[in-house]
Amino acid sequence: MCEEKNGLIHSMLILLFISNSCFYAHCQQITLEDVLSRQSLNETSTFGDPARLDHALVNGTVPLKRVPRNVPATNCWPKAPFALLRAATGCPGGGAWGTGEVRHRLRAASSVSQQNLLSAQITKEAVTLEFCVRDPPADTSDEPVDYDCSHVNADFPPGSYCIFNAQQKFNIYERCPPGFNWSAVGLDDIGTVNRRTRGRMPTGEFFDTFTHYYFCCRNDSAPSNHMVLPTKRPFILFPLGVHRACQEVVGLRARMFSIYMDADHGSYVNHPNRFCSPFAETDSVIEGVGPCAREKRGKGLQLHMCHYSLW
Repeated sequence: MCEEKNGLIHSMLILLFISNSCFYAHCQQITLEDVLSRQSLNETSTFGDPARLDHALVNGTVPLKRVPRNVPATNCWPKAPFALLRAATGCPGGGAWGTGEVRHRLRAASSVSQQNLLSAQITKEAVTLEFCVRDPPADTSDEPVDYDCSHVNADFPPGSYCIFNAQQKFNIYERCPPGFNWSAVGLDDIGTVNRRTRGRMPTGEFFDTFTHYYFCCRNDSAPSNHMVLPTKRPFILFPLGVHRACQEVVGLRARMFSIYMDADHGSYVNHPNRFCSPFAETDSVIEGVGPCAREKRGKGLQLHMCHYSLW
């Protein structure tokens, strides 16, 4: 009985300390139930030993976070493997995300219209794009996990938008989630760069002098028809070339911007369905039948994006 009482007092003291610390640090609050349930804390931190966990809590060396167990599907992104360009504020939450980057060595004219919206590095010699990939399990996420979405079966809503493909399947027609069609964008890089890729990336081919990205696009609802996606943190989607307008999302403001990648010899947009491809522009267009049908080729690539946020 005395041991149980001492354990409860110990847990209450830890809770009091955490609550006071959170008041000044503006961190998320945690309840006595969470402190008593060592298992729930261990699941959301890297401290498996209770003694190490208590020491970390008291000394403030681990940021506490509470991961709600019963989460509405609207708070979670779909489980299907896909990827997004990383917004300047990070990955969008709503589950576990992996991160990675691809470095392109390009000509000096590369630029982005609104640098503060996109997490990318642009110099006179190279463009490094950063990605959020929605395929790792929760315990290996590279980003903070705000919700436990491992048991939530959310689906992508109808609309007019594109995402990056992240499904590693041999048949290209089977790589996209249900309701999407594949598309592709490619560009020529100038030459080999050190550490061309790092971490997790969307599906594609990343050669020394050429890059090929696969997209998944859908066009089963007008972009003016609002759809529901998680709204806790900003994220980036791609508009369709046929509409050239951002898909509306409930509760969020959409802002269109673009990145221009000054390719070495050429770039292209390829799609089996011209109504389901991202809004991307090149310097010239090839029309007609044959192996170049439905392709747009040019030297530079202008890729348009939509940034979504609460403000």
